[in-house]
Amino acid sequence: MSTVKLSQWETMLLEAARAHGFVDEEIIHKLRSGNREPFLDVEGGKYDYTHLFELSKNDPQTLEKAIRRRWKKRSARAIKSNSQHLTELNSF
Repeated sequence: MSTVKLSQWETMLLEAARAHGFVDEEIIHKLRSGNREPFLDVEGGKYDYTHLFELSKNDPQTLEKAIRRRWKKRSARAIKSNSQHLTELNSF
């Protein structure tokens, strides 16, 4: 089983979509179809998902494998923690 790596930004985008309620197969389907509209509602539209759509178009198997296998939980927790910290800093 080979390791599939995503950048921290790609991982954060996927985590934001999941936090919005999208499940893995739903994310994959939306990326495959090129349907960007549902992603406009994620975090009030503050993220640009263009890169994930391009990655899905250029290397769909790698992205889908990464989405299905997820990333190491430790990385996801670190990203959530960093996002929460930034949110707290921005609230001052």
